[in-house]
Amino acid sequence: MNYVEPIEQSRCTALLQWIRDYGSRRVNSLLIDTRRSIPPNIVLDFGNVGLLGLQVPRAEGGLGLSHRSTAKVLEQLAALDVNLAAFVIVHNFLGVRPVMLSAAEPLRSELLPQLAAGRVIGGFALTEPAAGSNPAGIEATAQKCGDGVLRLNGTKMWIGNVGWAGIVNVVARLTDEAGKPCGTCAAIVSADAPGFVMGPEILTMGMRGMVQNMIRFDDLEIPESHYLGELGAGMAVGHAAMMTTRLALGALFVGGMKRCLQLMTRYAGRRAGICSGRLIDNPISRQRISETLARTATLEALVAHICDLLDAGETPPEELLVVAKASGSEFLWQTADWAIQMLGGRGFVETNILTQIMRDARVGRIFEGPTETLMHHLGSRLMLDDAGLRSHLAGALDANDIADRLTALRDQLKGFGGASPSRIPGAKPAIFRTPVSGRPSRPQSSWALRAKRHDGMVSAGRSHGPRRHSSPPSRPPARPNGTPVTCLPPTKL
Repeated sequence: MNYVEPIEQSRCTALLQWIRDYGSRRVNSLLIDTRRSIPPNIVLDFGNVGLLGLQVPRAEGGLGLSHRSTAKVLEQLAALDVNLAAFVIVHNFLGVRPVMLSAAEPLRSELLPQLAAGRVIGGFALTEPAAGSNPAGIEATAQKCGDGVLRLNGTKMWIGNVGWAGIVNVVARLTDEAGKPCGTCAAIVSADAPGFVMGPEILTMGMRGMVQNMIRFDDLEIPESHYLGELGAGMAVGHAAMMTTRLALGALFVGGMKRCLQLMTRYAGRRAGICSGRLIDNPISRQRISETLARTATLEALVAHICDLLDAGETPPEELLVVAKASGSEFLWQTADWAIQMLGGRGFVETNILTQIMRDARVGRIFEGPTETLMHHLGSRLMLDDAGLRSHLAGALDANDIADRLTALRDQLKGFGGASPSRIPGAKPAIFRTPVSGRPSRPQSSWALRAKRHDGMVSAGRSHGPRRHSSPPSRPPARPNGTPVTCLPPTKL
C-alpha cells in the first residue's frame, strides 16, 4: 500500500522531472569521473532544490519526503549518475538523519536548515583501517574527562564526503576517566574543531566523484551538547543509520540497473548483421535482458515494500534491509557486466558510461557491509530466531510457502549440529586452518561461536590474540619433473 499523499506525489514528480532536465543540461559524468570530483555548482543546485534535505521536515528547510518518494528520487539520480546518488545518500542518510533523529536541541535546530540547504555537508565516520565496518573492532576512543566532555582519539578511513564536510557523525568506543570501556558513543564533530586532522584523499577504483579521505582525531574535545543518542549506546545510532542507508542503496541499485537496461535494449535493438538478424533477437540477448528485467522488478518491489512499511510507522524485519543491499549490489554488478558484454568493443571504451557504472558498482559489494558478511549475518539471524521474518512473510506478504521452506531449512541445518559441512546435502566443504602444531583443527559451526551483545547488535567474540597461520611447507614445491620451484619474495606495493 502506498502511503504517499497526492500533494507529495505532485512535488516528487516535479523533482524527478527537474533531475532529468538538469542531467541532460548540466551533468557531465565523464568529467566527474575523470576529475574525481562533483562540480561545486551541482552541489549548490542540489541544495537549492532540496536534494540535500530529502526527509528533513519542510518547517526546518527540507522537502519532508516519505521513504517511498525518497526512493524514487534516489533511483532517478542513480540512473543519471551513480556518483551523484551516492553523494546524496551519504549526506542525507549518514550525515543528516542521525542529527535529525538523535541530536539534542538547540544544536539540532541550528544544523538541520544548514544541512538541508547544502550550506553544510554531513559525513559519517565508523570505518577504521584495521576494523573496516566491524563495530566490535573499533579502536577509536572517546574518554570521559568530566563536565560531560569527551576526549576523542583515533583514525577513521574511507569516509565519504568528509573532504567537504562541515560536520561528521563519529562512532567510537567510550571509556571512563581511568580508561575502562563502558560502551560506545556517537557524537557530532565539527570539521573545524581543534584536533580534527584531515588525512589524504583515497583514490578509489570507482565512485570517483564522491571524495573519500582518511581522518584522525588528536585529543579532540566533544561537549555534551554534541552527543547523539544516549551516552554508552552510540552503536544504536550507527546501526540505525546503516540500516536505512542499505534501503537507500537498494534504490540506487535499481536506478543503476535501469540505466544498464536502457543501454542494452537501445543498442541491441539497432545492432544488425549477426546470424540472428538483430542482436536483440538473439536468444542469449533475450535471456539476459529478461533476467535483468526480472531482477530489477523484484528489487524495486522489495524497496517499495520496505518504504511503505516505514511510511506506515511499522518496523520492517532487519533481514529485508540486508537483502535489499546484498542482492541489489550483486544484481547491479552482474547487470553492468552483461551490458558491457552485449555492447562488445563499444562497451569497453572508456568514454562509454558503462565502464564507469561497472567501476562504481563494484564497491556496492563491499561498503555498508560486504556481501559475504551480510549473508553470514542473515544466516545467523535465521538460525537463532526466524520468528519475526516468518511472521512477516506469512502475514504481510502472504508467502506461507516461503516461510515454511525457511523454517524447514533452518531445522535441517540445526539437525546437523555443526558437524562437517560434507554431511549437509549440497554444501561445499570448507578449508580449515591448520595450527602451527600440525594437527588439524576441529571444524566449528558459525552458530557455535560465543556471541556477545554490543549496544543492541550481536557480534562474534574477538579472539585472545592475533591469529596464527599455517607453517610454511618443510620442502619447496616441485615441478612435475621433480625440479624445485624457487619462491620469490612478494613485491612491495
